[in-house]
Amino acid sequence: MSKTMELDLAAAQVGMVLAQDVANATGQTLAATGMVLTESLIEGLRKRGIERLTVRSQKNAAADAAAQAERIAFLFRKAEGDPIRAALRRALEQYRSGGQGTC
Repeated sequence: MSKTMELDLAAAQVGMVLAQDVANATGQTLAATGMVLTESLIEGLRKRGIERLTVRSQKNAAADAAAQAERIAFLFRKAEGDPIRAALRRALEQYRSGGQGTC
């Protein structure tokens, strides 16, 4: 299991990986566990009043990303040849990599 650390949003850096979902005061998820922080995601969280994040330690982030990719491959192992499932897999991979933030 990877180690995590809680930090102020001001200390967050591009490339860090979220260890917990980030939710607003009403409980709406703004960013999911496993997302990679980008400039736009950090700015979006700042605009929504988020002050603290829990991220994975940098040491374990690469191993966690590999495990996540392996899990997605397993979940979509029977999707070959199905364009809808392939599109869903690509969207999930992009979302998890931080390519498309929810903020």
